[in-house]
Amino acid sequence: MAAAVYLKANGLTLAGVALASLCPTFGLLAAARFKPAAALLVAELAFVGWRLSGTMPKGWRYCENRDCGRAPWWSHLAPESEAVFAGLELSHLAGVVGDSKHASFHNTFREAYESQADVEGGLPNPLLLWSTRETVRTLVRVPPGAARAPCVVFLHGFGGLLTPYMEVIATGLPGYVVVAPQLDDVGGWGSPRGEAVVKGALAALPPEVDRSRVFLVGLSNGSLQGTRYSPLFAKAVLLSGLGDTGGGHLLAISGRSDQRVSFEFIESEARALRARGVDVAVRRLDADHGLILTHSREWTAIAAQFFEGKSTAL
Repeated sequence: MAAAVYLKANGLTLAGVALASLCPTFGLLAAARFKPAAALLVAELAFVGWRLSGTMPKGWRYCENRDCGRAPWWSHLAPESEAVFAGLELSHLAGVVGDSKHASFHNTFREAYESQADVEGGLPNPLLLWSTRETVRTLVRVPPGAARAPCVVFLHGFGGLLTPYMEVIATGLPGYVVVAPQLDDVGGWGSPRGEAVVKGALAALPPEVDRSRVFLVGLSNGSLQGTRYSPLFAKAVLLSGLGDTGGGHLLAISGRSDQRVSFEFIESEARALRARGVDVAVRRLDADHGLILTHSREWTAIAAQFFEGKSTAL
């Protein structure tokens, strides 16, 4: 079933064929037919080896706590884009995502991945790299020649960390280091593990970062549950979500037609924060819940001004 969904979503790809062959491999091994199973296993290992031969694109790093280097082999079993399209297809088949939304999401992510096709081959799939309390796994983007650079720590939402989000931030906020921990597949930042991962990511910031200019960008669950960590940052931009516990200087950016986290909900949370003396502004865009990709130029321009203290959102 899983292999069929994967192939339906992505067509015939090397990763799809490799993953689809896992089932017959295990079946042959269970039936004690070792020679054909061994042949399939060799093909599997060759595919993994080919994926591992890719090098991280310039400016990208994979880090575990303070150590940066090669990602675990299993993170190369399937390209991130193919995993995302398979997830979209499964959500569509399960009725979680309707026809129009499925088509919209598919087109948006297709454009996003096509724009970074030259870098995906050497990247690990962050969806296969969950963090624990002890091991914080992050993808990091460092701009060329960075020294005492401002930094954005990005907290993902439901579905996990996707590299197009990092590309959007890196493109819209040039000169910023981007640090993105992968927590899990739902964005459960309010958990004890989530807290440990946020604090661990801050403790292990790259040496190129100016620690007086470390900002938070949250998305969806990364905003709803990540607002509580805003006192740890110079400022925070919360996309498509806002929690009622936080501090410091906050800017919530919401989509006018967001049906998952409504603008009315954002306003309600903002009022609750202001009642406790928190400095929070709200900005509404003509967008839906996917504004991080569909309105990337608008929100990153607003965020840049906010981080640099050039204006306040109204």
